[in-house]
Amino acid sequence: MVTLGQPPLPNPTASIFTDGSASTTSASAGWGVHIQPRESGPVDLWGPVIVDSRDSDWIGALRPTNNTAEVSAFFHALQWIILCTSNSALRKDYNILTDSVYCVRLFADNSIKGRCNKALIA
Repeated sequence: MVTLGQPPLPNPTASIFTDGSASTTSASAGWGVHIQPRESGPVDLWGPVIVDSRDSDWIGALRPTNNTAEVSAFFHALQWIILCTSNSALRKDYNILTDSVYCVRLFADNSIKGRCNKALIA
């Protein structure tokens, strides 16, 4: 796994771009993922940050913040990878590119530990 300042892997199975944002005026947040597989057309995933634990799509966010949106995008990118590799024994390499220093610090170099939204981060 690479971290801040390192170049992406050459010739990955797919390049995955994640982003999240939140609005303080509408108290809402959303996430997006753009996936560019090497051997097929692009895939786009997006949605709102779900904060209701009774909702079947809830993944652990407690509030609609920029950080929960960024982590939600990362979660959905990883879910896509899991779905695409579940039937394959071949090694696959992915570039996950994000503008979120928070996600890089949480998941790539483990230099910080989440204090809020522990269920989402897990």
